[in-house]
Amino acid sequence: MTWHVWQVSPFITSIFFILGVFTLYQVLYDWLKSISHYKNLRMTDDQLKDVFGILYMLIFIFSMQATIVGSLFHGNS
Repeated sequence: MTWHVWQVSPFITSIFFILGVFTLYQVLYDWLKSISHYKNLRMTDDQLKDVFGILYMLIFIFSMQATIVGSLFHGNS
């Protein structure tokens, strides 16, 4: 499919997608940070950000791949 068929260019769509993913990350991190402060966990904010960032990206990457597998490029011509 070429760009003249699309209603919105893929570049604009990808910018809003990345902003949405980043916003979701920030909101969830702030929520986890407030819970960790409320429960007095012995974890610094930097450690929490590191662990949550790795888990978030792993879940995000695998969920994106799981939605694509078998849907487009597996010989469905």
